[in-house]
Amino acid sequence: MAFLAAAAPWLQVGLAVFSAVSALRQGKDEERRAEANADIDFRTAADRRVRGEEERRVAARDRQRRLSSLVAGTAAGGLALSGSPLLVFQESLLNSELDLAAITSDAESEASRLESGAGLQIEQGRAARSASFFKAGSSMLTAGIHARGLLGSPAPAAASTATAATPTSGAFRLPGFTGR
Repeated sequence: MAFLAAAAPWLQVGLAVFSAVSALRQGKDEERRAEANADIDFRTAADRRVRGEEERRVAARDRQRRLSSLVAGTAAGGLALSGSPLLVFQESLLNSELDLAAITSDAESEASRLESGAGLQIEQGRAARSASFFKAGSSMLTAGIHARGLLGSPAPAAASTATAATPTSGAFRLPGFTGR
């Protein structure tokens, strides 16, 4: 029983040091995990841009086929491309241009959203790592306090006087503090 009582303070120091190391490792792991997730999002954004360009090419090819078919049908029917048939042709051309622009815009918007999320994940990983430094520092301070008690460092001067220091005796006064 006496052994446990003597070992308890040393165990507290050891646990505080272990906690500090654990906090640092956890922060680094969180940063790595965030960077890996961000890398996936960056790759997904690049893939989305490529897919958007491919969708645009396919839509442009289909548009060209439809317009060619419309012109051929109009010419085969003996209609001149003026008046109402020309207006229909122009409106169809305008709508297909708008569709192509929408495809490009949608792909770019999704890619930008993914890249923004990736940047945020990287920043969160860095913040987690920074927080781990503070947590580890706190644990090391705790270890230092326990170790100081174990090594028997000298007591503060106010505690070594014969009379106990009280808040009104003057031993607790702060420099520049004049009263209540």
